[in-house]
Amino acid sequence: MVYGSPTWNNRAKVKKTIAKDSEFWSRRDKKTKATKLKKYGNENYTNVALVKETKLKKYGDENFNNRKKARETNSKKSPEQRLAEIERGLATRRKHLEEDPTLKDKILQKSIETRKKNNGEDYTGRAKCWRTCRDRHGVDNPWQIESVKEGIKQHNLETYGVEYYSSTKECREKVATTCMRDYGHPCYFGSEEGKAKLKDKNLSEHGVEYSWQREDVKEHIRETNRDLYGVDYPAQNPEIRKKWQKRYTFDGITFDSAPELAFYIWLRDHNIAFEYQPTTSFSYEFDGKIYMYEPDFKVGEKYYELKGDHFFDESGKMINPYDRTQDTKYEAKHQCMMDNEVTILRSADYNRYVKYVEMVYGENYLKNFKN
Repeated sequence: MVYGSPTWNNRAKVKKTIAKDSEFWSRRDKKTKATKLKKYGNENYTNVALVKETKLKKYGDENFNNRKKARETNSKKSPEQRLAEIERGLATRRKHLEEDPTLKDKILQKSIETRKKNNGEDYTGRAKCWRTCRDRHGVDNPWQIESVKEGIKQHNLETYGVEYYSSTKECREKVATTCMRDYGHPCYFGSEEGKAKLKDKNLSEHGVEYSWQREDVKEHIRETNRDLYGVDYPAQNPEIRKKWQKRYTFDGITFDSAPELAFYIWLRDHNIAFEYQPTTSFSYEFDGKIYMYEPDFKVGEKYYELKGDHFFDESGKMINPYDRTQDTKYEAKHQCMMDNEVTILRSADYNRYVKYVEMVYGENYLKNFKN
């Protein structure tokens, strides 16, 4: 016994040797598959029965998995190490898919065949899960079990100080970072891919690009508003309108609304040159008098105006939701905007900027600047 231990293994030296040989793992995998194919007739052969027998003898459980030790090992790794492991795994998958583009379908088909063989022709993992949950707990999903929901809330309160992890700043930052890395925007549905996917889905299922354009959604909103405020639109309620008329002060500038402030923050964060309430004005005539209109923003050489949906009727004409006798005047101003190529950002347009601020700075960030 040269090294003082019958199980001695110079792991450090082995790791260094492997690190110098970039083809080591691929050669090992090929050799292992060749041996299994020659010995058992299957390059992916695993003696499941023997594995279970060994686990049962050694640990008293044929399905033993030392998750605790795995968690302890992973907890010692830095975020960079874990990210590197994920990237290596993804690189390996991409390499296999490049070698065989049908590999994903083959794996899926083999999984389906195995499940059908072991559990019956109508078997699916989800269906079995539903049946088990119904039999044991009377619900379709484990997350619907009251004890599970309470356990999750308690864990989140002890760990993060809130009932739902998704409401933590840490979670929002992770989501924003991942979306920015993968899609170029902190919110998936704010990216070009996300917006296109959402539009395609709405068009295929409902014939409109945005859900708020659906007649059933509009009517549902009006019904809800009538139940809550007694009017079709919240802005028509004097008390609500009084609350909404509060302004916001940020960077020493007073903004008329939260969406305007959110658009301002988004432009600033993305280093885009702009002016808020530029000195430019456009004239329009109404009832024999000349009025001046000033847009909200000038971005580059384009002008922008932010207007909520309650300022437009179903035909797209501009109205005054607070005083309908002024509708004609408002439509004259609307025509002035269009004649001067002012881009109007409505609710569906400016909500992306509000969501950006909420994702990056927190859900209540804008409220901090309300006067």
